[in-house]
Amino acid sequence: MSKNKKRAPQEKMQIVLEALQNDNISETCRKYGIYENQFYQ
Repeated sequence: MSKNKKRAPQEKMQIVLEALQNDNISETCRKYGIYENQFYQ
């Protein structure tokens, strides 16, 4: 997992939309190197 990586708002939105479309949040979080609890914040 990457430490202290700042993501642009557009990139954050893309990650959320991808997770919702795939209906698999765990897989999307692994793909982008983020923890699931960060996803829900």
